[in-house]
Amino acid sequence: MIWMIKATGLALVLFLLGCGQPSQEGKASRTLTYITSKEEFGGFGFIGEVRGSQFFENKFYISDSQNARVLRLDENLEPEIQMGRLGEGPGELLETASIFVIKDHIYVGGDKQQLLDFDNDGNLQNIIPLPGSQFQTRFVVWEEMFFISNRRDEKIIHVFDIQGKPLFQFGEPVDIKDPGERRPRNINNLGLTRIEGQDYIVSVNLTEPLISLYTMTGELAYRKNLEDHVAVEARLAFRDALHARDPSSRSSSIILFPDIQIEGDRLYVLVTTLEAPTNILVFRLGKSNMAQEGIFQVDARLLDSFTPAPDGYFLINHANMLNVYKAEN
Repeated sequence: MIWMIKATGLALVLFLLGCGQPSQEGKASRTLTYITSKEEFGGFGFIGEVRGSQFFENKFYISDSQNARVLRLDENLEPEIQMGRLGEGPGELLETASIFVIKDHIYVGGDKQQLLDFDNDGNLQNIIPLPGSQFQTRFVVWEEMFFISNRRDEKIIHVFDIQGKPLFQFGEPVDIKDPGERRPRNINNLGLTRIEGQDYIVSVNLTEPLISLYTMTGELAYRKNLEDHVAVEARLAFRDALHARDPSSRSSSIILFPDIQIEGDRLYVLVTTLEAPTNILVFRLGKSNMAQEGIFQVDARLLDSFTPAPDGYFLINHANMLNVYKAEN
């Protein structure tokens, strides 16, 4: 896929052709260069705090938490439709959290114990109750089942059927050695991957930090420490950033709003800190092990979430803007 960008004044043109993804082979670290930004979306107004995004069938889906909605953007980043709205009535939310898009369904999690299901035209087609699952920080959909991590119990992955009936749960409690340590938000970021024809759940815990690969029945395939897979030249800086604390405040965590994205068997992990640069770590997942392929570095801090795009482009959400970056060769 070729993503060509031309920006003059308010014009932003993105052309998407074919398919592909950034190559990491033989590159320990690559810089992401800022291209342009967009913050205003015509009749849809300005974007608020972004909690997540997804690229699906040449469309971008943006979870605009502050405005309790999801925006669908075309390949030019022009808005097409809005799903959801601010309110307390049926199909309304006070804030959105994560989203998951599959064919004919845009699932939206938020502040209630439910998921909203929108069709491709932005119409609400179902409200799925999720008893006990308050504010879904990340979820995935697989064969009419929901795998959910939420604020009420961030240590465990909860599984529901398509009607919202609890099925089972799995995962292991996070071992916090310092009782006074503040946990980062979104302890478990979830993703769905396919390795050699078999589907798996990926859970990235950025408190330890750990990457866990589970079968779809909740059996642990393996668990790896993130630090063990960071390139040698970046390991010390990453470890310092991970564990650093403001001496004046025990509750000041250095890592904020971690996010992950998965393309095939590649895992992208956003690690954003109080200081620039921000790292996007890239791993190749296997059935019994994983290998780090590279690091993308962004000269920015406190980034919210991101979406990798083909040919080395990234859509990175920060400061109520959608920012386009390009990986240097």
